[in-house]
Amino acid sequence: MKDSKILLLLSILILITFLIDNSKNKLDTGDIAFTSYNSKNNDSFSIVLLKDIAPNTTIFFTDDEWNGNRFGTSENNLAWNSGTTMLPAFTEINFTNIKYKPNSNYGFTIGNLNLSQEGDAIFAYIGESFKQPLKFLSAISNDPNQYGTLINTNLEEGRSAITLPMNTYSAILKEKIKSSKEEIIEQLNDSNNYNFQYRTVSFASKSF
Repeated sequence: MKDSKILLLLSILILITFLIDNSKNKLDTGDIAFTSYNSKNNDSFSIVLLKDIAPNTTIFFTDDEWNGNRFGTSENNLAWNSGTTMLPAFTEINFTNIKYKPNSNYGFTIGNLNLSQEGDAIFAYIGESFKQPLKFLSAISNDPNQYGTLINTNLEEGRSAITLPMNTYSAILKEKIKSSKEEIIEQLNDSNNYNFQYRTVSFASKSF
């Protein structure tokens, strides 16, 4: 019982750390971008910062659909705290093993995501808590229908919302990230710049 109370207290303290300075976030739409996507095995993704971010910045991620006013409630959520030091623009953050026990190369995480190979989307946003976005930052999907909609997100498909080819389960850039914000946005939205792996789709035969 004592151990359970200690674990509960630690969980509360960690959550407070995520939220304590969240109102001071100065991130805007397009200030981060997704740089990779993988929905196979333990799942992973990565982002690049397109501006310096302050210590203890919190970014939320969800693979739920957006209906124009709110997120659904059937899928998962991940929160990332950037840590105690400022992170400079063009730092790449890698999230691995996000299905079971997420890890990141900077900061720390709470929660998890479970990406579907049949089609999914990840939204990144800042807010007060899970599923309560104050401002959308970026999104990525391997099926435009999986966004739900981009209405009222201020995200622009082909710029701050990256749509990969249908049935993609892995998208990795062939070359290093470019050195300016506009070059990176152009690089990430050009499918020629990726190595893709695709889900095998079988079609049942029909008798006529």
